[in-house]
Amino acid sequence: MSTTIPVYLTITAIAAGSGLSRTDARLFLTAWENLVITELNAGRAFSIPGLGRLIPRKTNRTNAQNPRTNTNIGTRLIRRVHLTPSQRAKDAMN
Repeated sequence: MSTTIPVYLTITAIAAGSGLSRTDARLFLTAWENLVITELNAGRAFSIPGLGRLIPRKTNRTNAQNPRTNTNIGTRLIRRVHLTPSQRAKDAMN
């Protein structure tokens, strides 16, 4: 099972790799996050160099059935994010 890297280690790695202070690295990461979320909420794909593209997708409404009452229940429309990996990311995994 894979584990997630804690945010403080990500900030430390950005600071060490770029020569920024940890505070500046945290501000950069927050600004990057806000930019990605704004673009995805607007329905636009977002490209991350070396990693791939984040593409917003909508799921179709489906019908489900309540087993107790046998009534049909329509599920709601959900927006999801799909990652299309770049060739560099695919090569790094194999």
